Parts: sequence; C-alpha cells; structure tokens
Amino acid sequence: MGFETIVLENVTEVLERDHAAEFFCGTLFVDCTAREATKLETMFNELMGQSVIVASTPNEFSFDFI
Repeated sequence: MGFETIVLENVTEVLERDHAAEFFCGTLFVDCTAREATKLETMFNELMGQSVIVASTPNEFSFDFI
C-alpha cells in the first residue's frame, strides 16, 4: 500500500467521513475545521511518525510532509 493511500485512510478514520481529503502535487488538502486539522496533525506526528507543516486556505487546510 502506498504512502498516500495510508494517509487518506487515516484521515477518513479521524474525520469519520469519506472524500474530505486529496493529494495535489504532494500536498494533502483536507476540508475540515481547525479542531479537526489539529487532530490530524497530532495523528501524523504521533501515530505515523511524520512531521507536517499545516497551513490554512480559505476553504481547507493543507498538510506538507517533511
């Protein structure tokens, strides 16, 4: 299973809804609230061992994996 597939499955599990996230040019974009974005950042850091840079756009949050 590829990295992006694993990330999308984990996002779906945390948000408890499908089709809220997508990758574009290596950046993950998620339609979520600030509270949900914080939960996702914690999940990426603690469970997956991935550091991320989080930014907000007018309609969604973006996550860049570093």
